[in-house]
Parts: sequence; structure tokens; C-alpha cells
Amino acid sequence: MELDLHAHSHPPGPSNDGSLAYRLEDYLLSASCLMELNGFAQRHAHKFEDVGHPCSPRHDHPHDWYDLFQEYEAMMRKRTDEFLHREGVTAEQAVEECVLAKETGRFLGQAFEVG
Repeated sequence: MELDLHAHSHPPGPSNDGSLAYRLEDYLLSASCLMELNGFAQRHAHKFEDVGHPCSPRHDHPHDWYDLFQEYEAMMRKRTDEFLHREGVTAEQAVEECVLAKETGRFLGQAFEVG
């Protein structure tokens, strides 16, 4: 069986079953979210190095990486909080729905890994 690929050489996403899991994944893979993530990566990617690489002089993470992590976390928290508010659900309900969708094979999990 040959898998159809869309323009970015990835398999197409899950069909819209109307579930909360589908809507969350669709939201996190939206153009605006991906553009925001891309902007973050473009601004900060040059600040990172492969700490564990044998040629790296570092063996620990610089403290400013934590500041960048906090910026990333705040950006993603804002996005997910907006989604949860719009849907009228709690984070726990969303996680439960995503785990169930993954267990039943209705969810590809392209945006994030659950469980």
C-alpha cells in the first residue's frame, strides 16, 4: 500500500472526526502557531549547541537556556490556554481525550506526543 503525501512530504493528518483531540492538533498545527514557533526558532536557534557532543567544550546547559525555555513555555501556554478557554474544557479533560484518541488509533499525534 502506498501512502499519499501532502506538499510537505508528510502523511496527511487524521480525518476530522470532530473530537477535541483532532481540534487541538489542528489548532497546534495551524499556520499562525507554526509561524510563531518558527519565529522563536529563528530568533534563538543560534544560541544552542549540542552539549553532549564529544567535540563540545560544555557538559552542562547555560543558565540563559532556561530563560529561553521559559519564553517558549509561556508562548505555548498562552496558545493552549486560548484553545482550552475557547473549547470550554480543562487541561485534564484535553489530555484525557488525547490519550483516549491515541489509544483508539484516531490520533496521529503530529503536534505532540501524549503519554
